Amino acid sequence: MADNEDTDDSRRLALDETLIVFTNNASSGHKLFVWKQFTQCFKCPLVFWEQLEPKETKPLKVTTNYELRIAITDQRPNDINYWTLSEESVFCQNSYSLLDQSKHVFTINGGNDYKCQIQETESGRNNIWPIVGAVLIYVIAAVLFYGGRRLFYRWRERQAAALAVSSPNESPIVEMRTEQKDDKRRKRLKSLDCFRGITILMMIFVNLGAGNYENLDHAAWDGFNFADIIFPWFIFIMGTTMAISFKSIVIRQKQTVSKIYYNIVKRSFNLFVIGLMLNSKGSADFRTLRIPGVLQRFGITYLVVGSSHVLSLLVHKGELFGALRIHQLVDIIPFWPEWIVMSLMAVLHFALTFGWQFSPICPQGYIGPGGLYDNMTHVHCTGGVAAYIDKWVLGDKHIYGHFTGDRLYDPNHEFSLRHDPEGILGTTTSIILTFLGLQIGKILIAYPNPKQRISRWLVWGLLLGSLSALFAATETIPINKNLWSFSFICLTSSAACFAISLLYYLIDVLQIWPNGQPFHYPGMNSILLYIGHEITADMIPWSFNVDESSHVGPLARNLVAVTVWFVISVVLAEKGFFLTI
Repeated sequence: MADNEDTDDSRRLALDETLIVFTNNASSGHKLFVWKQFTQCFKCPLVFWEQLEPKETKPLKVTTNYELRIAITDQRPNDINYWTLSEESVFCQNSYSLLDQSKHVFTINGGNDYKCQIQETESGRNNIWPIVGAVLIYVIAAVLFYGGRRLFYRWRERQAAALAVSSPNESPIVEMRTEQKDDKRRKRLKSLDCFRGITILMMIFVNLGAGNYENLDHAAWDGFNFADIIFPWFIFIMGTTMAISFKSIVIRQKQTVSKIYYNIVKRSFNLFVIGLMLNSKGSADFRTLRIPGVLQRFGITYLVVGSSHVLSLLVHKGELFGALRIHQLVDIIPFWPEWIVMSLMAVLHFALTFGWQFSPICPQGYIGPGGLYDNMTHVHCTGGVAAYIDKWVLGDKHIYGHFTGDRLYDPNHEFSLRHDPEGILGTTTSIILTFLGLQIGKILIAYPNPKQRISRWLVWGLLLGSLSALFAATETIPINKNLWSFSFICLTSSAACFAISLLYYLIDVLQIWPNGQPFHYPGMNSILLYIGHEITADMIPWSFNVDESSHVGPLARNLVAVTVWFVISVVLAEKGFFLTI
């Protein structure tokens, strides 16, 4: 009875797992060794998985989040855990893409020339269907809501028309109030609010778990996943908003440059401190407090980019937004001080990343994840100079205590790899990314014609996308969110240029998407939603117990949390409450 229970337990699968039952039917009578690796692990050695005695059968589980590579050997010299020896001694090496909850039989036959066969005994499930179902639910809800609202508006118009006949003096009052409300909305760039709203809802969804979909989470190291675009878009949008707010401060409020600089420093300080406070949630210990973070990155980039913008104001004596309009490059040439600052940021980034021999055991210019990467040639060089600077300046106890690439590059957790994705060196490229967002805002201010704006945004998008593709294709600078590589900020800023162009055309130019509804609501209170979801992440109704055996439960929980925050943003917007820092 106990043996049967053990067997059942060994074959019970968790979420995103598959079962492979290995059988050693080799006629040679030798014990065999099963090895595994994931194809996404770049040039990684095979990892020892299990030993099979002659005629032995063993069920083994493995994640389905990556493509699996399986190999068999009839030797394991010195009980090694990683096969870095000759490939000639490896048999039956092949890769498999297996579905969640699927079950397979892997049979090894033959004598000295081993032959392997894998057969599916139970088909798995395609985990895309919960996402499809969720999208359909939201689409149906949106159609019912906006369709019902349109019918209600028509009914109200008929009622107003009937009232105008009986009481002609009352109708203009209603129309005047409606016009006043519309005028207030026109003061904001609707497409930018919509873009910001979409981004904050995506961020909340990902930060709360993304329905336990690993392919929606951050890439392990090199590469690009859904979650990797969100934070850069926020940085980019902050730069665009900065251009608009500075115009208001200089032209309408007529603030002095010193007052503007004071407000920049104040806001940067507030963002940094709030970020530290959020980092202390769950562990309020100054000895181990993580110093880098999302809001800290916002604060530093805002300080540098905002200060360089103030420098441009000083050069032009506060008349920047009315100068040189006759020039086709009015969005570039007057801002030469900012371009100098950004060039220095780029030089600093490249010089430190590729020109500093920071360790005798790590090659100059190393930007890999360490661990198993590249046949374990540089195990303890994770993150290269970026990680070295963080540990040197901040100390091991004040940086991120985990590593996003553990499952691939340190599967047995024996190397203690660590890297902070919001570290010091990555701030240099974040500053450039904020500046690129600022550049989009400058185009918005300098060119009143929508065609001029969109054409220039698209040119920037194509230029930045081409740079990213060039770096990635030549493998000189891989797309890497952990390092905020130059190719990464080019890719994300390119995507942002295309996104804002599309949203602006649909919402502000054609006006076929009124106000960017409903995403403009969270977009007007994004900082409140970010801080709020960080604080309430483990509180009801944003978190509750669900069945974790499939993606349905975690996905529903995370979408409920996103929906609750969306409703809160609508209520706050209707009440006219907007949090600013």
